[in-house]
Amino acid sequence: MVGDDFKGWKNGRVVFDAGTGTGKTSFIINQLLPWALERSKKEGRLIKILLLCNRVSLKSQGIRKIIECGVGIDLTQYDSPDALDEMELNASNSRFIRVWTYQKIEYWQQRKPEWVKKWLDSYTYIVCDEAHYFFADADFNHTTELSFQCIERLVPEKVVIYMSATGRLLFDRWDEDGSILPERYYYIPKNYDHISQVYFFYRDAERQDILDHLPADEKAVVFVTKRDTLEEMKKKYGDSASYYCSKHHKDGPIDALEDCINPDGTLRKRILFTTTALYNGVDIKDRALKHLIIEQWDPIEVIQEIGRKRPLDADDTCKLYLRGKGRKELLSLFLSISEKWETGFFYQKGGASWEHCRNRYDADDRIGKASVVKFDHKEQAYHLNQMKWTLYDYQRDVLWSMYACGYRRTLIELIDPYLHRRTQTYLMADLVAYIAEHMGQPMTKKEIRQNVTMLAQLGAKSGRAKSEGATMTAVKEELERYNVQIVKYGERKHQKGEIQYYTFKEL
Repeated sequence: MVGDDFKGWKNGRVVFDAGTGTGKTSFIINQLLPWALERSKKEGRLIKILLLCNRVSLKSQGIRKIIECGVGIDLTQYDSPDALDEMELNASNSRFIRVWTYQKIEYWQQRKPEWVKKWLDSYTYIVCDEAHYFFADADFNHTTELSFQCIERLVPEKVVIYMSATGRLLFDRWDEDGSILPERYYYIPKNYDHISQVYFFYRDAERQDILDHLPADEKAVVFVTKRDTLEEMKKKYGDSASYYCSKHHKDGPIDALEDCINPDGTLRKRILFTTTALYNGVDIKDRALKHLIIEQWDPIEVIQEIGRKRPLDADDTCKLYLRGKGRKELLSLFLSISEKWETGFFYQKGGASWEHCRNRYDADDRIGKASVVKFDHKEQAYHLNQMKWTLYDYQRDVLWSMYACGYRRTLIELIDPYLHRRTQTYLMADLVAYIAEHMGQPMTKKEIRQNVTMLAQLGAKSGRAKSEGATMTAVKEELERYNVQIVKYGERKHQKGEIQYYTFKEL
């Protein structure tokens, strides 16, 4: 797609708005790097590339690919800025490419900003892989804007390449304000041909049912929302599954990445439970991976997680299971994010609105290091974290659309509208069989309630004995998802009198 365009790129932004697995990183290593080597020989000066990424796993993957390309570069890593400075800026050292993380830039920018500027100035090409990082990680990483600002300052002086499958929050803004030339904006639509079917499920019991009915020769990756769930799954599955989360979590890691995924990209065990720690930077190339279970709601995270499965050919397909959200949960999420968002809104509005926000009883909680607005003691002024604001503004819009138009519809539209035709509700196999067997058969309400409760694993209402099962209202709501209603069958005489019987009927 790029062809030989890159040989004529002048300073400024270049955007690769392309799905996972479309060859973005391969282009950098297999085309841009050899070109940098050729230019260095012709021009008699060092033409260097800085490849930036958002995860240590992605950094390691990038280094491996560079080694594989056969350039023969010394890729020893340095932790000291002095040592790095000496090595990087020494013209006699033929170091043409380096892989670093954004977090490393943020670390040194807070400690030695003058060194960071000097170091970045030594590169001709700055490549920002997984560029959605700047806003997507801003919720828990309060310094993403530091690396973004460092890089943006270089745009007039360097060729800065931004690459992401989910970077539209940045890309659309640059497109609208004309700061990216059309001929330097490369777009490749996402391709989900390897997704054979999309299911929506709603409860832990349904996730369990999916895994319980996993064929013996098939594997699954399960993306959960919190580390506590990994601990629960470890108690249940033990050594038969793998469990991966960020090593920076306050409770520490569980399994190392290399204990979860083999060097060739295959899964070590039948099931891998993980968090968003694995949502990019890892390519899973395993034909046996037939089930992707995703419990996150943010389309950016969902798209990245789907992208971990790298199909080997047209026959390498899998099923996708997305966890549904009810209106009550969506409203709760919307209000929670709005609380973070509104501080930035009042700050930008200024005047009486901002003054009112500053004088609120909870102002200290709303304005701080982890907030959209923080007080800079060095400058004695308030500062808006633009990346946090961008994230929360986007999430509010998405959640409101989900609340107003339906979760399922909105999420699929934001992933890929063409997936609609492959989407259906997940139904538990044992309950489907029970309904089929008892369609038109007489049953008591008690019998229906107890059996549906057991098979669907519905929780008993508070204050109700577990043996009694869920309420009849809960049972009816569950059956509606299976396109079934409960209707009167008729009365039958019994030694204790007349007993009312009921049966199943298709809606």
